[in-house]
Amino acid sequence: ADTTYTAQWTLNTYTVTFKVDGGQGSLTGTHNSTSKVASGSTEMKFESVPHNSTMTFTADPAAGYDVDL
Repeated sequence: ADTTYTAQWTLNTYTVTFKVDGGQGSLTGTHNSTSKVASGSTEMKFESVPHNSTMTFTADPAAGYDVDL
């Protein structure tokens, strides 16, 4: 006899948290055309980011500071 099986998949999602180490300048994170800016000691986060998504981060150091890669 024929048998039918049904599979249910759940997409993995993640919380992405970011901030400026030392608080000198700002860090902008962008996901799905939504941007959030962390500056000073402020921590920002994107919740429920799907696996394999693209995120872009732009660092803007305060005057006299450099970005360490």
